[in-house]
Parts: sequence; structure tokens; C-alpha cells
Amino acid sequence: MVIVVAAVAAFAALLAFMGIRVLPEYERGVVFRFGRYVGVKAAGLRFIIPGVDRMVRIGLREIVM
Repeated sequence: MVIVVAAVAAFAALLAFMGIRVLPEYERGVVFRFGRYVGVKAAGLRFIIPGVDRMVRIGLREIVM
């Protein structure tokens, strides 16, 4: 029983670690859930649901030529 609880706790910790995203000030994250648009995330520490959500990073920096 202890092994099962430890395995579930390790799996939950792994999922939580995989869901953490850090967005710098010059990027925004567009979140898709099952392929449908959900919203835009601002800069900072953000959490997504691994396997369900997908975040695409969009750069806001201006390119000077």
C-alpha cells in the first residue's frame, strides 16, 4: 500500500513539474486546450495542464532592420 501511495505522489509531482511554464516579459503565451483557443497568458510563472493544454510562445520584441 505504501508503494502505491508513493508512486501516485511521484506521478502527481511529475505532472505538476511538467505543467510549469515561465514567460519572460517580452513574450506572451497563447493557450490551446484540445486544439481550441482558451486564452492569452501574460508574463510570469504560469501553469498549464500537461497533456491537455498546449502553450505557444509569441515574441513581442520588435525587429529592427
